[in-house]
Amino acid sequence: LDQSIDLVLAAGDARLEPIRIAVVDEPAMLVREVRYDYPDYTGQADETIPWQGDVRGIEGTQVTLVAECNHPLEAAWIDLGCDGKRDGHLAIDPKDLARGRGSFTLRLSPERNTPEYTRYRLMFQPKSASLAGREPTVFDKMEHRIDVIPDLAPEVTIEEPTEKVLRVPPDAPLTVRVRATDPDFGLASVTVETRLAAGAERPGPELLVGERKTFRGAATLVPADLGAGPGGALEYRAVVKDNRPVQPNVAHSEWQRLVIDPSAPPRQPPPADRDEMADGEGDGEPQEGRQGDPGTDGSPEDGTSKDGRSQDAEGKAGGPKDGDSKDGRGKAGGAESKPEPGGEEPPKDQGGQQKSRSGESGEQGEQPPSKRQADPSKGQEQGEPQEGEQQG
Repeated sequence: LDQSIDLVLAAGDARLEPIRIAVVDEPAMLVREVRYDYPDYTGQADETIPWQGDVRGIEGTQVTLVAECNHPLEAAWIDLGCDGKRDGHLAIDPKDLARGRGSFTLRLSPERNTPEYTRYRLMFQPKSASLAGREPTVFDKMEHRIDVIPDLAPEVTIEEPTEKVLRVPPDAPLTVRVRATDPDFGLASVTVETRLAAGAERPGPELLVGERKTFRGAATLVPADLGAGPGGALEYRAVVKDNRPVQPNVAHSEWQRLVIDPSAPPRQPPPADRDEMADGEGDGEPQEGRQGDPGTDGSPEDGTSKDGRSQDAEGKAGGPKDGDSKDGRGKAGGAESKPEPGGEEPPKDQGGQQKSRSGESGEQGEQPPSKRQADPSKGQEQGEPQEGEQQG
């Protein structure tokens, strides 16, 4: 029966009183919606899934359940693990006594290979129709699955040097190139650790600036500065951490070894390849000894400007030399020269000659030729052209 009915039994002319059969719904709860509040560091937008009780999300996600019952509720709970325990409380909506809301956080087991809980179900107590007693607690028959996605550990390798054991002089710098990546969200730290004779690890300076998914950069090691003298050894490895808060995932490269030998030739630093330069420019990862080194203005350090021209061609500061305008023409010469008010415009060829003379004199305090001819009547005191400068 799916509804209440009345029955009357009859036999010949005999009839019984009507019998009422009342159909009452069995108490049950359904998950109306699941809201996912993902950790901020993942960059994932929060979302809500309707009418789906199974749960799946990255570890650290807060899950909020909205459940609905076919009876008014006295109380309700979340049973994580389906072991009969009241692990989470469902708050009853005072405007709708048949609806409750509760939350829990997705976590992994201590071994980080399985979810802390693999399933859950709802427990509730229907509101009693009388004041004499309370309804028993109902364990919903529907069990829902919980899947927790782990935050994957980062990966790191040393690209240079490729040798596991290398002989180097004590005072020669050694370039260590590192490549790191995080497969899901991002990196937060990249360093090169060192140790002497299998002693305690000593972290080096931070190589990564900001949070990025990929990293390529270099660190410089000087064995003598790190306490490794002739006949000794220095071990080093790359260490990387991801951006998971509280307990970040950590990855290490294998230890590599430097044998300190004063007779060994210095190791020449490998040239920076285009991929590394592109990584640094695109991901904001300037490193020591590379273009865009922190503390510089991002210009190359080899004496060339960004367009490949020598800095000396335009001046040490990147601008025109004294006596030259930005377009390379003399201050007194060229079509752009303008006379001072009340003065006469100098001849173009004469202005060009004056620019050349000014450049040869090297007198930084000398006024531009355009100002020297602003008032010829005042003679030498107003910057009258020196003897021999008009012969051109």
